[in-house]
Amino acid sequence: MANGLRALLLVLLALLAGCSRTHYRRRADVDAYTMLHEKAGHTPWEPPYDFDVVPSLGSRFHDPTPIDDPRLPHPSPQLYAYALPQLPDRDPARFRREFQNRSAVGQAPPAVEVASFTNSGSPFRRSPAVAASSTRVLASKASAATSQTSELQHVSFLDPGDSGDDPNLATELETLPPVDGTATDSLGDGLGIKPVPPSVWEDLPKGCLVRMFEFQSIRDEFARSYRREPSGAERDTAQALQLEDIIELTLLNSREYQTRKETLYRTALRLSLQRFDYDLKPSVAGNRIATTYTHDRNGGVTVNRLTGPTGFQADKMLAAGGTLLANFANNVVLTFNGASGFATDIGSDIVLDIQQTVLQIDVQFEPLTQAERDVVYAARDFARFRKTLFTDLATDYYRLIQTYRQVQINAQNYLDLARAFRQAEAEYRAQQVPQFQVDQVEQQVLDGRSGLIGICNSLEQALDNLKIEIGLPTETPIDIDLSELETLTLHDELAVRRELVRRVRKRLVEERDSDAPERLVLLSSAVDLIDRLLGMLETHRDLGQEPLDDTELRDLRAVLHVQQARGDVGTARRDLEEELATEEPTLAAVYGRTLDLAAQLLNLIDRQIELAGLRGQTEETIADMRQTANGLRQRLEQIDAADEQLFEKVRAANPDSEDDFDDDQFINDFKMLADDARRLREAAEEFVRLLDQVVGVPTADANPEQALRDRIAAVDDLVKRTDRLLSRIGVGLVPIEIDFDDAMMTALVLRFDLMNERGTLADDWRQIKLAGDDLKSFLNLRATQTVRSVGNTPFDFSFDDSTTRLNATLDLPFNRRSQRNTFRQTLINYQAGLRRLMQLEDTIKLSVRNELRALALDREQYAVDVASAGLAFERVVSTQLEQRLGTGGVTARDFLQAQEAYIRALSSVAGRHINYIVNRMDLFLALEVLEVDERGFWSELYDESAQPTPYYQLPPHGFPFYGELPAGLHYSPDVRRMLHVDPGTSMFHRARTSEELEPIPAVLPE
Repeated sequence: MANGLRALLLVLLALLAGCSRTHYRRRADVDAYTMLHEKAGHTPWEPPYDFDVVPSLGSRFHDPTPIDDPRLPHPSPQLYAYALPQLPDRDPARFRREFQNRSAVGQAPPAVEVASFTNSGSPFRRSPAVAASSTRVLASKASAATSQTSELQHVSFLDPGDSGDDPNLATELETLPPVDGTATDSLGDGLGIKPVPPSVWEDLPKGCLVRMFEFQSIRDEFARSYRREPSGAERDTAQALQLEDIIELTLLNSREYQTRKETLYRTALRLSLQRFDYDLKPSVAGNRIATTYTHDRNGGVTVNRLTGPTGFQADKMLAAGGTLLANFANNVVLTFNGASGFATDIGSDIVLDIQQTVLQIDVQFEPLTQAERDVVYAARDFARFRKTLFTDLATDYYRLIQTYRQVQINAQNYLDLARAFRQAEAEYRAQQVPQFQVDQVEQQVLDGRSGLIGICNSLEQALDNLKIEIGLPTETPIDIDLSELETLTLHDELAVRRELVRRVRKRLVEERDSDAPERLVLLSSAVDLIDRLLGMLETHRDLGQEPLDDTELRDLRAVLHVQQARGDVGTARRDLEEELATEEPTLAAVYGRTLDLAAQLLNLIDRQIELAGLRGQTEETIADMRQTANGLRQRLEQIDAADEQLFEKVRAANPDSEDDFDDDQFINDFKMLADDARRLREAAEEFVRLLDQVVGVPTADANPEQALRDRIAAVDDLVKRTDRLLSRIGVGLVPIEIDFDDAMMTALVLRFDLMNERGTLADDWRQIKLAGDDLKSFLNLRATQTVRSVGNTPFDFSFDDSTTRLNATLDLPFNRRSQRNTFRQTLINYQAGLRRLMQLEDTIKLSVRNELRALALDREQYAVDVASAGLAFERVVSTQLEQRLGTGGVTARDFLQAQEAYIRALSSVAGRHINYIVNRMDLFLALEVLEVDERGFWSELYDESAQPTPYYQLPPHGFPFYGELPAGLHYSPDVRRMLHVDPGTSMFHRARTSEELEPIPAVLPE
């Protein structure tokens, strides 16, 4: 007995407490997720497999307190409290192959050396110190002492008519290496590059320097200025995020994404409640036990009663639109010390009630109908939101790396201008340029610094905005991984290099087809073309593409370099022979011409050694050759040093006193220098003859006409080779191979939001039916059966003590003014829904057309920008060349304008490529063919060859095309019509064009 009482007490306590919060939460989750799987499973809008409204552990929203009884957070603000989760490594091959020997991020197309604003002479014509600067002093000082022999006379070793303007100077120049104030770095053609001084770096904010140091080319500039790499404290140590990382962090921390998940969850939860109405279940009210104790005193008579009514009620919506209600009621009255003493009165009732409407059945189904359809709408909205979220994040990401690219471009521009300003100041101090030209350069430096600081500030703002969109605290340090920017920039560089090849090829062909082609021009242009081709092939390899064999090109370039150097030697030798053939050759002139010839011979030796290396000579042999060449070059440097010492003696002497200067000693020393120069020339000539035997290159043209024909034949072969390479290296942006009509049709049959709009139109149409039913009479049927217990036994029921009640209620439509207005409103709503559907269709078509136009414009403009970049590059080179040679009246402003045009062109190329990627994403999204995976990423982002597949008919997953009705309910035939609407056939209602009417030929013309 005691155990029974304890068990009864435990049951009562459990009933009083009910189930736990955790139980109800878990049951709600089961119901909601089950509804989602049922309504959206195995469809294109199915939620991710790990869909959960509870934030995961790595999310900022994760609450460590009990989920069913959360605690309020501490109100004290916290900074830097959130740590980024561990992010997985990404496969670099997802958007590129592995690069070979590529350390620089975001390599620009060939950077252009800053011009010198003075006539410094040709780098291909030797101008030794005594010949260029000291000769005038030496000749003037020695003329008096040597008037009898006239051995020393004033002479210019660079004839104004022969400035040494070799077209090879206009070949492609690589990125400028900035250097410090003392050292110089040699750039290809012998052009010395001065480093930018440290003050140039100190003028920039530290935050801007941090962003600049993201790029290897800028770090190289810094290293040349400070002779060290930027330290770790000077660089950004924040975690560098790739696009996949940004998407993953967004799924963890995005407030909007979490809200969208909760919206979908709540929609499914509402459906679970509507479906619950059609289950037999305990009613919300009517299930209770009430106990009342009454102490009644009347006329001195005291009566105590204990009353305990008990009730249990269940209900259910019926598939025919009616309701079923079952109720059990029990009442127990215990009377103490009454007139009859202790008495009991126990009675029970069972009531079964069924109600059925006859003319408004569909109205009863409407809450469940709309709830079922809302889940599908919400699932489609969530699926499209995930796609839109990806495109928005990817767009922000690409705009960010475009800003990074602009930082690099502006930084290099600023350093180039600073270098130019330093050069201009030096030339002004030497009285070679006027002050206003220096001011022009300084103004450009200030503008360049302002633009660089501004773009750095814009970058920081963009990073903070990205944090807000991701859901990160704004104080959390992040950086962007620039690996993809490197790939995109390499693509752009390849396009610009290809354009440079095309331009040089065009000039070479024009010279070849001219009435009187010149061999030297053909030779220099051919060398230029090969250099451009090799640069293009190198970039092609850096992109991870299949390497193309460039052995023959390198050999041909080496041969042409030898021929070119031999031509320079011939020119220098003729100059020397002409000087010796004069009636009174001057010692200074002969000395200068001899050094000029020796320098050209050393250049020829370098070219011969290069060719020997390509033609199979061993490393030991090449090393011996270089050792001999270095020995000859050291002798040349010793002569230059002795020349400088002699010049210093002349400069230190008092020009007004003949006693301070020993003319005879000066002449003897100068003759010794001339003898050393002659012996150097002879040794170099002997080594050249030896190398000629090794490399096997003809030393002279037997016949000028035959030589020209051979040169033209070589040019023709090079042009054909160039055309083959250009055909194999396709550049530019991949066209989207879908026309306007196919794209519009694809979007109209696949778009999720258009499917939802069709469903919403059906909802408006269904409201017409429901409002029309309200215009009719209301006929409701009701049957109630009550059975009561007999005597004081609570469960002894008998139909002998029962009541049966049948009821029919008819409400005649004498006053339907309100319902009339509602019905008319539903008709208007339906028409408005039709217009919304048509507007959405037109908006979608407009979006598709705009995206296709934008992509076509991007492709065309990209080609224009690439051509503009190639032209701007050559413009800078030619301006620099003319500035160095002092031809064409070129000023500082001309160079600065050319440099500005080049920077704009580089920015346009990068921006146009980014625009194409963004617009391509937008097109795929507009067509609804952009599919994101479980991690929210579009797998075809990096595959620009991926094409949208056109669709012409409504897809099977969209059936029924106006949405479903819940199964098992007895809808009226009028409502069921929406399930059987003929989808028709998608068609293009337009006349075919003339091209479409033409028959397709059996064999397509080539």
